[in-house]
Amino acid sequence: MYSDATFSKEDLENHCPKLIDTVTSIWAHHLRQNTKEDEVLTNLRLSLRGSLRKAANVVQMAAMVRKLLMEGGTDYMSFVRRWNVQTVAAHQIKGRKGIALKLLFESAPKDVLDAILQHVGLMGWADCAWNEENLASRKLFPGHQYPSKCRKWSSRLRVSEESMRLMVSRAHWVQEHAAAGVKLKGSQASMESLAEKAACLVAFSKEFCSEHPVSVATVQEKILREWAQGNERIDMELSAALLEKSEAFVIAVGFPSFKSILDESIFTAPVSSSQEVDLRDALKKDEFEHVIKKLDYDRKVFEIWKTKCAGVGLARMHAKQEHIVNEHRKVVQTVENYVEGCVRFLTWEAHKSADSLIPQLLNFRMEALKKLRNQPQPGSVSDVPSLVLINWTAPCLLPAQRQKDHANVLAWALHDNANSCGIILSPTFSYQKGKTSLEEHAALNVLAQMGFNLDYQFSLLYAERCDLRDARPLLYPARFAFPSHLVDLAKSNAFFQSDLRKSGRTEPVKQLPAKDLKEVEDMADDSVPASCSSGFVTGAAKHCQVGAPAAEEILRKLFSGVDLVPTQTPAVLVIDLFPRVGDFSQAFCKLRNSLTSTASLFHVAVAEKGKEVDWLRATLVEDLVDKVKAEQFQVPGQRPFQKEVSADLLEALPALPVMNLLVTTGEGDEKKLKIPSSLVKKWSCDEDFAQVFSKWLDEFCEVYSVADETENTSSPNKRGAEGQDAASQAQPSPKKLKFDEVGAEHLTPNDKISETLLVECKLGGKDSLNFQVRTGNRAYLVNLTGNEISLKPYAALVGFGRGAFKLFKGDDVVPEKAVIFTMGPDSLVSVNGVISSVSEALTKQRQTKPDAAVCYHKANPVPEKPGEFTFTQTHKVGFVPPGKKEGAPEETVTATNLAARVSMSSFQSLHCVAFVWHSKWTVKGLQPIKPMLHLVKALALTPGTACKLNA
Repeated sequence: MYSDATFSKEDLENHCPKLIDTVTSIWAHHLRQNTKEDEVLTNLRLSLRGSLRKAANVVQMAAMVRKLLMEGGTDYMSFVRRWNVQTVAAHQIKGRKGIALKLLFESAPKDVLDAILQHVGLMGWADCAWNEENLASRKLFPGHQYPSKCRKWSSRLRVSEESMRLMVSRAHWVQEHAAAGVKLKGSQASMESLAEKAACLVAFSKEFCSEHPVSVATVQEKILREWAQGNERIDMELSAALLEKSEAFVIAVGFPSFKSILDESIFTAPVSSSQEVDLRDALKKDEFEHVIKKLDYDRKVFEIWKTKCAGVGLARMHAKQEHIVNEHRKVVQTVENYVEGCVRFLTWEAHKSADSLIPQLLNFRMEALKKLRNQPQPGSVSDVPSLVLINWTAPCLLPAQRQKDHANVLAWALHDNANSCGIILSPTFSYQKGKTSLEEHAALNVLAQMGFNLDYQFSLLYAERCDLRDARPLLYPARFAFPSHLVDLAKSNAFFQSDLRKSGRTEPVKQLPAKDLKEVEDMADDSVPASCSSGFVTGAAKHCQVGAPAAEEILRKLFSGVDLVPTQTPAVLVIDLFPRVGDFSQAFCKLRNSLTSTASLFHVAVAEKGKEVDWLRATLVEDLVDKVKAEQFQVPGQRPFQKEVSADLLEALPALPVMNLLVTTGEGDEKKLKIPSSLVKKWSCDEDFAQVFSKWLDEFCEVYSVADETENTSSPNKRGAEGQDAASQAQPSPKKLKFDEVGAEHLTPNDKISETLLVECKLGGKDSLNFQVRTGNRAYLVNLTGNEISLKPYAALVGFGRGAFKLFKGDDVVPEKAVIFTMGPDSLVSVNGVISSVSEALTKQRQTKPDAAVCYHKANPVPEKPGEFTFTQTHKVGFVPPGKKEGAPEETVTATNLAARVSMSSFQSLHCVAFVWHSKWTVKGLQPIKPMLHLVKALALTPGTACKLNA
């Protein structure tokens, strides 16, 4: 009712006498204090009671102490001690609060403390930039040194009074000008980062002014003041400098704000306007010409460095290859000496019966005993027992009467020494289905006629089948053969006590997969491949190969538990009468040093033919060399294989030259030269020199490139010796196969083909292309389907059928359809389904086998191009397609034999098709299997379209 009325004192006295009495009379109780300090302490205690008053914060306490000191107070510490005595522990000035108060009075400049008190008074404690945590950080106050990795930056990161003033000014300005509702307390970490920036900026300013003709007032106004008032651009540039802290950091180059001040001071000389323009143009021209000279210098010294690196890298590569070859030869020589000392290969081909072979066995046994002369009691020839191994798993592989020869040798061994023993693997294969039992019966009859003790059997066990279609059994039956004249075998024959005889079986071993089975090869240089099939070993040869792991298990368990007294048994002779691919020979060499410690072991393998002996010896040496390199086998007295050459023996790469403006990427001698994108942006858009610079840049980019802003580049003015270690591991880079798509100019509609069709076949499958050969030696790939068909690069097209290889000598006439196996550096081969150039395949193989070769060729490394070879043909071997037999039906034309139906001239000058030799690695080297025509480009044909294969 009185909202719009105005009342005087008289009106209130007349109408509201009680109200006026309470307003005009205020009762107060004065607590008299002796000193101002007592009065302040009393007010602080009253503020702790709550209600409308709040406990004083650090800044309020600092303001109180500041006033006390101004009115005659002596020391702020006396005030702190008195307060801590009078109040409870929760409100005492200790911890962060005590540290903050001490730092404000002892370390902070007076004007900084005044600024903090003024800021808190203006904003209030809740909205100000300060709190007890950041005020208690010593890193904000003068004297603190922020860490750095180089001495130059240490002086830049020391907090001073000037830097603290600058930091406090920026912190207050940012907080006071923040948007309403987003004011936040500054965390300790953010304040410390701000103090580090302020210290660095102040140091930059002093250093910049001492090096350049720029006044301190200018830097103060355009850098320090701007940053203190929240300039984000300067803050971002400062953060970038602190993030890297590079020892090579130059303020006038790496700090754009300072650089702009310097440029402005240079171009604002006290001259007339016309003179200023001329001078500025001259300086700019000088700058551009200087930049071009630096760029040309950088490019020239980099090219010289690359030339030196190429020479050094080539020398290092040759040194590494020579080291690997020398080490490989040492290992081969050591292994050959080892094999020569304990293994002897004989052949049945030179002996008509066992009677003529036994003297050879006796001679080798005599040689073995001579090698044991250094032993205290070498013993006599008759003290050496024999362990005879007979593999009769596939009797069809043996010539007639060979089983009787085996039995005769076994009979001699068992009668020559009572400790001798025989192992016979029973038949498991016969080409006549269901007749394997007859083969086993015939084998037992041969053995029974010799009067052996055949009562003890054992089984060779395999863990599981590698392929469910594999017909090989997982259990190979076998028998022991002991001398029949021995009454008590347990006391008279050492091998009777073996674990193999006691357990009657081996431990399960891995069955060899078909791809790991071997074929005996002719090692003569002019011998041709026996087969043109890339299929695996089958039939009897497959059953006969028990595998080296199975042979190792048989020998290991056969010698386990056998007690051979050294004085009575100086050595044991292991005789393999049918080694086939040498499984037991490899197992013997691998286990020789661990089979027994009391008797020396020697091995004889009797091959069927003389040419098999060379292959068995070469295969055995190759296998042992690989095991020595892989540290799976150690020849006694041989030092380990040295894979790497010592870095001290390699020539060091030259150091990367000092660059002015250009930068490099990559490691070691693989570094690439690039121009910074910032430099390109600056001069490409320049109104005076853009055209000249663009011309220079086009010439530069023909060889080099522009550095991406996100690319990791080495700093200019910095040597690149740190990349030498990576370069020392460089390997030769053989030429990689490149391909592209078949061009549209080679495509034509099907109805545009005018030549007469001679022969045609589908490449395979229902929806596939047709390969056609027409008159005029024209070849086409034709799409006769209703769908688009695509072929990937190196897809197989057509082959030459089931032919045979032939060696052509002198003036021999080469058939028209024959394909000669001749290799060039870029000739294509397919090994295990992988197509590559022959140089690349040979380089890869020589990484593990330095003596790898290409059959019928001599490989000549190209010295200046590591990983590339030239080839000289030593033997003229060719693939001859099968001819038509008289009276035989015409063979159906398919993709596997179409190439054999036309002359070789049909496949000359093909633009996207090449001959690919399907090959395999053998002991002799890379051996051909068959030739095939492959597409070497990607091809996509729409319905009704054909591709002309002729160029």
